[in-house]
Amino acid sequence: MEPRLPTILLVDDDRDIRDVTHALLESLGYAVIEAPHPAAALDIAAGSATIDLIFTDLQMPGMNGFELADAIKRLRPDVPVVYATGYAGALAENDNHPPGQILAKPYRMATLRTAMAQSLAHD
Repeated sequence: MEPRLPTILLVDDDRDIRDVTHALLESLGYAVIEAPHPAAALDIAAGSATIDLIFTDLQMPGMNGFELADAIKRLRPDVPVVYATGYAGALAENDNHPPGQILAKPYRMATLRTAMAQSLAHD
């Protein structure tokens, strides 16, 4: 029996970015579950799907990535989070954010690989 691939819950409201990130994560050897918005991500997290890591955009309508991570952590406290942002503004610089790495968009494959590996190693 082959070992199970680590499963990433990918949350981004931008379809193009979600498609590219999905392809990058799969090329790195991860299984990917997509959520087009925070409410969908919460539904997935509340279900029975295996989730090894959450990869979420920070700037989304209705709920930012930090708020989403806080909500998911109430359901799955041990799941690590990696955040992505195209904005170097106050949200990403907030020292009071939940634990997790923040990647600046556009990120390179090597940066993504390292962030995912480090985050999964610390779960």
